[in-house]
Amino acid sequence: MDEVESLLKQVDVGASGPREQVKFIKTDNVRIIDGPFLGFNGVVDEVAQDHGRLKVLVSIFGRSTPVELGFLQVERIKPPKWSNARRSVGHGQGSIGTD
Repeated sequence: MDEVESLLKQVDVGASGPREQVKFIKTDNVRIIDGPFLGFNGVVDEVAQDHGRLKVLVSIFGRSTPVELGFLQVERIKPPKWSNARRSVGHGQGSIGTD
């Protein structure tokens, strides 16, 4: 009987214990990594932080379609890192302004 009580306590603690907090905001670009829309990209339209749910706008057949997903079903897409390096422009070799 003690084993049953111990297991029930573990279940109760696990259910109310700390959960991974994933922060999403409206306009985040996300990729769906689980469920029937696996592989689709979308934009976060609404966030229900307390329920761990998102409304994501996904383009299906050229139309923006709202899809409700859990936080664990999506991953944030990081914006591309644009290079700030200056590129050579002109008709010859070398860069402009270097004689």
